[in-house]
Amino acid sequence: IAATVVVMLAVSYGLARLLGLKTKLAILIACGNSICGNSAIAAVAPVIEADGDDIASSISFTAILGVLMVLGLPLLIPLLKLTATQYGILAGLTVYAVPQVLAATVPAGIVSTQIG
Repeated sequence: IAATVVVMLAVSYGLARLLGLKTKLAILIACGNSICGNSAIAAVAPVIEADGDDIASSISFTAILGVLMVLGLPLLIPLLKLTATQYGILAGLTVYAVPQVLAATVPAGIVSTQIG
C-alpha cells in the first residue's frame, strides 16, 4: 500500500505538471488524490505555503474526480467480470475517501461494501 501511494503521488504530480498546473497546485492535487482527499490537502497546504486559490482548486478537483469514480467504477464490474470481492478490493484501493468507497460499492452488494 505504501509503495502504491508513493507511485501514485509521483504519477499524479507528473500528470498535473504535464498539464501545466503550478507546482503547489500539482502537489496538493497529488496528495489529495493519492492519500486521503481534503484532509491531505489541508495538512500539506501550510507546509508548502499554498494560497487559498490553490487550496480551493485542489479540493474542487478531488471532489469532481471522486464523483466520477463513484459513478464510473461500477461500470467496470461487468466489463472486467469482477466478483464482489474483487470489486471491493478495486474500489478500496482506487477511491480515496471512505464515504466515496461506500457510495461506489453499495450498488455491488454487501460483500463489496465490507471489503472496500
